[in-house]
Amino acid sequence: MQMVEQDAYSTVDPKWLVRDAVMEGLQLHGLQVRTHEAKLHYWMACLRLSLSLLDRCCGDLSIGEAQRVAIIRALILDPDFLVLDEPSSNLDRTSRKNLIECIQNYLVQVG
Repeated sequence: MQMVEQDAYSTVDPKWLVRDAVMEGLQLHGLQVRTHEAKLHYWMACLRLSLSLLDRCCGDLSIGEAQRVAIIRALILDPDFLVLDEPSSNLDRTSRKNLIECIQNYLVQVG
């Protein structure tokens, strides 16, 4: 199970690089980070985030970027159960639509 909090800033250390914040869950579960790099790139593209964001500090992200990073942190672990606390509240209309499509595609894949 994974949860995405409404306040994305409260879930990561603002000094961490985005890449480290996303991969933290993989490391905690003893999973190989390298084997999940393609999945990370997939989710970044799906949620329309530039790969250059991975080398920025979490504290430098806009609220919309931080929210999408929080979603990637949850989805990269392939959870069986996903709890979303208003995941699109900090996103613009286009990003909301895109997020919903990405999550729907994910749900179809895990079926």
